[in-house]
Amino acid sequence: MILACAGGQSCWEYNTKEDSWSEIAKAPFTHNGQPGVVYQEKVYVIDEASPQVLDPSSKTWSSWPSPPSNFGNYPCIVNWKCFILLGGSSNIRAVQIFNITAQTWTVMDTSQLPMEIHWSSSLTLNNGNVFIVGSEQSGSHYSAAFYKPTDNSWVQLEDSVTSHQGTRLVQLGTRLFAIGERANDLVEEYNLETNLWKPVDVELLVKRDGHHSVLALPANLFSHLPGGCQGYCEET
Repeated sequence: MILACAGGQSCWEYNTKEDSWSEIAKAPFTHNGQPGVVYQEKVYVIDEASPQVLDPSSKTWSSWPSPPSNFGNYPCIVNWKCFILLGGSSNIRAVQIFNITAQTWTVMDTSQLPMEIHWSSSLTLNNGNVFIVGSEQSGSHYSAAFYKPTDNSWVQLEDSVTSHQGTRLVQLGTRLFAIGERANDLVEEYNLETNLWKPVDVELLVKRDGHHSVLALPANLFSHLPGGCQGYCEET
């Protein structure tokens, strides 16, 4: 199932065969500038006032505990054996971890955090590290870092070539891409072996202005479209 929950109360399901959308459930509260994360086929939407859980199978919403510290808008949240909430407009250097089993939050020490996290993008990698890129904050437009939840440590990475405010990360095989952002339609790739950035020749066809999402999906989902879809290519 491919879901998109728009700013507000609506969530939509995308039908790849018919290239159509259908609304599945309205949230009981409006959620603007708040991300979500998937766990056990449910969507957890973070929110200071009323965090909500969407169960797509039953098309129902329920609540889950609010974080102890305010975070404002546009934080990052990832799934790593727990939920890791990073930054936000009201708390750009905060890391809060939610224990899914115990349903409790913990505020982590962030004295070593090397960047300001606000309208950034984050992604959990196969090795367990969390990759974080860009920020609305001027001092961190080009910043990138690894967060290691196992010991609550940080590794500052090479700055990106272009600014990344509101970019979105996606991983295709061993390749990492930052796609689009507030100021441009550029795509930039991060090489995990060399720890270097390089621009990708192809730009987005439609400007996204930083309010978008990106998913890695099997190419065969779109093979029926004109021209088909060949998937991604690994560099050798």
